[in-house]
Amino acid sequence: LLQQQPHHDEVKKEKAVFVDPSAMKEKIRQAAMKPDYNVADFYKKEGVWRELAINPLFERVTLLIITLNALWLWIDTDGNPAELLSEAPEIFQI
Repeated sequence: LLQQQPHHDEVKKEKAVFVDPSAMKEKIRQAAMKPDYNVADFYKKEGVWRELAINPLFERVTLLIITLNALWLWIDTDGNPAELLSEAPEIFQI
């Protein structure tokens, strides 16, 4: 039987098993020098909404509201026996 030569698209190029140490060090240096991402860097430089958005208290209150909402969803899902809102106990209709 005749063997066909592999098509040029089928020939795989071998990759180096180990990374070039100097290239890896340079990548690490570049990553270390890159400034940390902070969404506030994209906000306007002044204004009441900017001040509100970067306020740590606002962030904590927002996270508290999200947490309370998740807890309520848990309570409602496990504690509400009704399939329809109109048939649910009043506490779950509020």
